[in-house]
Amino acid sequence: IPLLLAGEDVPAGHVCNTPVSLVDVFPTILESAGVAAPVSDAKLPGDSLFAIARGMHPDRYAFSEYHATGSICGSYMLRQGRYKYVYYNNCPPELFDLGDDPEETRDIGEDPRFAHVLQEMDAKLRSIVDPDETNRKAHADQKAKIEAMGGKAALLRKGMFRFSPPPGAVAVMFGEPMSPGDPDHPVK
Repeated sequence: IPLLLAGEDVPAGHVCNTPVSLVDVFPTILESAGVAAPVSDAKLPGDSLFAIARGMHPDRYAFSEYHATGSICGSYMLRQGRYKYVYYNNCPPELFDLGDDPEETRDIGEDPRFAHVLQEMDAKLRSIVDPDETNRKAHADQKAKIEAMGGKAALLRKGMFRFSPPPGAVAVMFGEPMSPGDPDHPVK
């Protein structure tokens, strides 16, 4: 997903290919406010987006994890350099060379020429998270929440939200407004 950044010290028209993520927001806000990170937060991951835009090239990766409601398995993405690795629990992983294939149309995960890249990316992922244990815990947590809400049939009868309403907005479930007193109302 492209990121656009503007500001007094941001070079106009500059394109940077360094992967960034939400962990970079905290140091960016601190820099923009001219504040140093508290000692307790000094070792948090992330770099100022302003520093990256000015030419800093950290040796880094971008990581994401996905466990949406109804997904049959967790998925994990690791982007480093030109490669994007996607690990799915109980499904074959995918590997894309974004330099040659920016649209991600050719999975090279089973190509023997890239076996070393696949192994390196998988090892890096596992140094961050145990994807199988995390998936097990996520599904157990989802199951417990479903049971606490009356079970799957009860939740299906209630319908679903398209988005979480911001504070003060009327929550709408399948076109029907919910009253703030409803125990299932997402804004407490």
